[in-house]
Amino acid sequence: MQIKPEDIIPSKDSSADLWISWYKALKAELGKQDANVLFKKTWDQRGTDDSNTTELREFMAKQGITIKKDLTEAFIDTITSPFAVFDFAADIGKTMIYGGIVFVFLLLGVILYFLFNASKKPGETIGIAAKAFI
Repeated sequence: MQIKPEDIIPSKDSSADLWISWYKALKAELGKQDANVLFKKTWDQRGTDDSNTTELREFMAKQGITIKKDLTEAFIDTITSPFAVFDFAADIGKTMIYGGIVFVFLLLGVILYFLFNASKKPGETIGIAAKAFI
């Protein structure tokens, strides 16, 4: 016997398993595209943190739906998936590289600013530099 989607519409108290079962029933009844639209609308209205599990997010990602997660859930997903650690490290690496590039440009800007101002008053600049290195 096939489960009908209208018999198991999730509520705010529903578990992740019920959400998955409901989606499968929707997909069997309506097809993937319509099931995705209806699932997303219903999730936005009724989905809760309690039912927002790694299992549900991974299952729905395979169906083409991304369920938002908070920082804690993102961390849990990272440590529970063996390859996600590499993705996490790559994200940190990218952030460090971009941050380093921004830092270098800011540093160059500051240096150029001081060089420009120093060129306006060369005698004073030499005196300041001499005091700094003596």
